[in-house]
Amino acid sequence: MYFVPLPNFVLIFFTSYDKFALEAIRYNPIGYLTKPLGVEEFQQTVQHALLNIHHTATNKHLYGQVPPTFVDSLSTSTVKFSIGSKKYSTPTENILYFPASGSYAKVTLTDGVVAILTKTLKKLERELNLNTFIRISREHLVNTTYIQAVSDDQDGNYTIVLAAGDYSTQMKIPIDSVYVDSMQLLMGDG
Repeated sequence: MYFVPLPNFVLIFFTSYDKFALEAIRYNPIGYLTKPLGVEEFQQTVQHALLNIHHTATNKHLYGQVPPTFVDSLSTSTVKFSIGSKKYSTPTENILYFPASGSYAKVTLTDGVVAILTKTLKKLERELNLNTFIRISREHLVNTTYIQAVSDDQDGNYTIVLAAGDYSTQMKIPIDSVYVDSMQLLMGDG
């Protein structure tokens, strides 16, 4: 038997009739939209579909089933944040890491600027390029570009060393044991 790989897609029903929703559930759609369609509802459904495709592609990339360029094309390349009343947007290459701060995340830039985001690490992880950012603990999402070293001690505890700019300032962050395998896989060590 010969199997043909299916393309990555999600199903969104768009109809004038809400009476078919129960039947549509059998096809596992990402969304079921009815007329009249609101812009916000449409945007939320498309965003949900893109995140679903991104996660599927990322998982397939980890197992060598899709090229990284497809995963990259679905990822956020800038992060928006506020400091006081001023709003900023920075390219992801200017981000050193994201530490958790309660139910929010902070962004730490390569120049030392730190700001609080209105997003959780989990949401950032879904939006960012997973080839560039690695979750290393419940509290940290780091930019792999700035990983200078990964070290382990005799007890099997791992630490990441981040360095940016002139490498005069180094940041050491412990890696939670549950993230060691995925970090090694993404770094090409697994």
